[in-house]
Amino acid sequence: MSMSNKKTDQDGCSVRLSALLIVRDEADVIEATIRSAKQLADEVLVVDTGSTDDTVEIARRLGARVEQFQWCEDFSAARNFAMDKAKGDWVLWLNAGEHLPEESVHFLAEALSGAIRPDTAYALNLELREGEHPQSPREQRASFRLFPNLPDIRYTGRVRETVEPSLILASMQGDALPARIVCHTRQNDPSFRWQRGKRNLALLELVAGEATSLSADYWLAKGDANMDLGDWTSAAAAYRQAIENADRGAPRMLEAYYGLLAACDADASMRDLMLTLALEAMEQFPLDVQLQLLIGGILQARGQLDLAIRSFEIAVRHGQVELQTWHAVDIAERCVTCLVLALRLAKRDEESMDVLRQGVDALDSLKLRRLMLDLLVRTGSPEEPIKLLHQWFADEPTLCAVMEEVVRGACRAVRQDWRKALGHLQTAYLIGCTDPLCLRWLSFVLVAIGETATARGVLTEWQSIEPNHPELLALLAVIEQDESQAAQAKSQEGDKTDRRFRVDTKGDKTESVIPPVVLPEGQSVPIAGVGMAD
Repeated sequence: MSMSNKKTDQDGCSVRLSALLIVRDEADVIEATIRSAKQLADEVLVVDTGSTDDTVEIARRLGARVEQFQWCEDFSAARNFAMDKAKGDWVLWLNAGEHLPEESVHFLAEALSGAIRPDTAYALNLELREGEHPQSPREQRASFRLFPNLPDIRYTGRVRETVEPSLILASMQGDALPARIVCHTRQNDPSFRWQRGKRNLALLELVAGEATSLSADYWLAKGDANMDLGDWTSAAAAYRQAIENADRGAPRMLEAYYGLLAACDADASMRDLMLTLALEAMEQFPLDVQLQLLIGGILQARGQLDLAIRSFEIAVRHGQVELQTWHAVDIAERCVTCLVLALRLAKRDEESMDVLRQGVDALDSLKLRRLMLDLLVRTGSPEEPIKLLHQWFADEPTLCAVMEEVVRGACRAVRQDWRKALGHLQTAYLIGCTDPLCLRWLSFVLVAIGETATARGVLTEWQSIEPNHPELLALLAVIEQDESQAAQAKSQEGDKTDRRFRVDTKGDKTESVIPPVVLPEGQSVPIAGVGMAD
């Protein structure tokens, strides 16, 4: 869909947009990218660097213009060739497998129709999900992907190519647009990352042979490549070199620290170094939110709860995010969650609820609302959480009614009224509720009454949304242990002894199976996105 008749710059001049891709053997993923780009661009230009699959045929069939480029082991050369061939006044860079969400297409169309400035390069948010589920954790970082197609703007670097130095030399301003480019989840695939790491290390050997000195970008690329290959020791050494070669306090230094921490986290033999390294990084980046959360998580794991709370408070009150590094999309919610749960561990419940209420009001976050509901239902009283539901979902009566069933069921479960709890939770579940709050409490109830086979199905759904949630993992362990004991008893006794999981009892006193409030794995914001190139 061409929008050339609608796009003008601030001076009223017509603006043509070229969407550019450089590709090789991308037949599996290129179609969605081209279809996405065609909604916005006046032309889609695909520069092929030597495909042997159907990439070129697919691109042409979809209406893209294809140019052939003789690969010369240099990503910048391929990108600069594409910009030379582009007919548009502006270029939008996409990688095969990426796509623009519908709202981003509309936003960029509006921006190109008058809001963009000809002396400015624009950063867009690259977004990557850990999994295919819509509620999978997401990371993002800002990257310059939209800028004028001018002769002075060129990429540099065989690998980890960048346009930023030329933007500075061309006196271009930098700005950000609230539009997203969604990356393909194959970037999380070990085989894809291994191939990428192997390729990039080969390119870096060429760089090392040509350069008189090696830059921070070189060492960052080498660290990233070794992370892709699973060579944590070599990655850590490269990131340390990147730190030494980066400008003090610059984003590349912060990225190098993230990489070094990720390498240490991946290698059990280096994990004891993480707190020291994080504190070292804090000397340069004292308010960085991810470092504060990481330090808080380590301190909490070591039992230094007061110091952990202090780190989480700094993250909530003063935390800063470097937009050009990978960070959690929900970083603000994670900060509040970490502080709330740490305060509860310290038995400062009233203070924790004050922090949570402020977070809900400030961020209007569904995740924080869910956490508030979960904490309130643990009191066993449904009145306050139901009152909040009616406030939050006043315009969505159906959703409100479903969540009310979840809350009533969870409160019944807290009081160990298992059968009535099951009635409420199953009602919500059977009409399609897959909110983690519903799945969590339904799982607990099913396990408590011995319906472990049914519980497994619910746990599978929950796991697709929150795969590493510690309460989920604990329930799976309980089921597996119970099934193992049942099989062993059946083998030894030769009968069909009922080995249902039951609530443990000690004398006349029943031990509750209601889950404790714990800090979910990942809430300390592990530096998981480091090493993923565009």
